[in-house]
Amino acid sequence: AKTPDVFGNSNECIFGATAGVSKLLELGEKELAHALGISAYLCPLPVCRDWEDAIPKSMIKYVSAGWICQTSVTASLLAKEGYTGNPHVFDGEYGFARFYGAERWTPEIIVDGLGEQWRFMEMAYKPYPCCRFFHAQLDAFIKIIETNNLQPNDIESVKTYALPFVANTAPYDVQTQVDAQFSLPYVFSAAAHRVKIGAAWQDWE
Repeated sequence: AKTPDVFGNSNECIFGATAGVSKLLELGEKELAHALGISAYLCPLPVCRDWEDAIPKSMIKYVSAGWICQTSVTASLLAKEGYTGNPHVFDGEYGFARFYGAERWTPEIIVDGLGEQWRFMEMAYKPYPCCRFFHAQLDAFIKIIETNNLQPNDIESVKTYALPFVANTAPYDVQTQVDAQFSLPYVFSAAAHRVKIGAAWQDWE
């Protein structure tokens, strides 16, 4: 499928966070609707496609977790004090879906399992200090080299199979720690050389 020109990644978490904070503040239905309206207008831009396309990579990725948290608390506190947002921001023709650049809008998904499923329980740490796209390949690669006691000089080439990855169009040009995170050849080399998994993978040495 073609990658859309405008999309975000995890930006929409701002609404779940705002709802959670509003619940803790014991806001009523009216205030909660305003809090969601405020957070919609403060939601970070859907810049994931821009981040994927930009070379060289910057330290700014596709969403700021800190900003999401701060905004959720701020929106709820403002609503509690009577500050208003658009309580119909999800429903209006020119509301959030439009100004966020969504190609489709399915609000039923937002409330599916509400109060029954807790997504934060599905959080996990990354076992490798690199893009999650590479982790399954690293698992297989490390198992192969450990099982067969392969050393770097024993390896002539490596061929991997995975989803197309467009975030780094120059994976052999590693200049920064950010480049290292998104270079499959680099992280495979670190694994092949038995560099300790962790911060050492991004050590300048």
